[in-house]
Amino acid sequence: MMEYGEYTMRVLHLCLIGCFALGFVTSNLSAAETKSNQSNSAEMAKSVKNNVSHASSIKSNMAKSNATKVNINNANAQQLQKLFGVGEAKAQSIINYRNKNGKFKNINQLKAVKGIGDKLLAENADRIAL
Repeated sequence: MMEYGEYTMRVLHLCLIGCFALGFVTSNLSAAETKSNQSNSAEMAKSVKNNVSHASSIKSNMAKSNATKVNINNANAQQLQKLFGVGEAKAQSIINYRNKNGKFKNINQLKAVKGIGDKLLAENADRIAL
C-alpha cells in the first residue's frame, strides 16, 4: 500500500505538471481564454486540496486499523494518550474519574469524564478495551 507521504507527493507532482502545462498554453491565449484557464486552475487546486485531504483521511484510517486497544480500566496516562484526541489533561481526567468512581463498566461511561463527548468516543470506539 502506498504511504501517505508518497501519495501526497504524487498528487502534488501531477498538479505541478498540470500547472506548468497550463501556464505554457495560456502564454499565447487571449485575455478571455486566460481567465477561463485561471478558473480551471482554481478547480485543479481544489481537486488537489481534496486529494490531500483524502490522503490524510487514509492515513488516519490506517493508523486506526493498525492501533492496539487501550484498556481504560488499567491504562496509565501515557497509554491513554494513544487514543485519538486524548492528551495529558484528558488522560489524567480519565484516571481521576476511574479512581473516584471505580472501573468503567462500559465505554459510554467515558462521556461522564470532562472533555469527552460522542465524537471523541466514536473516533476511539474500536480502540478501547475494558
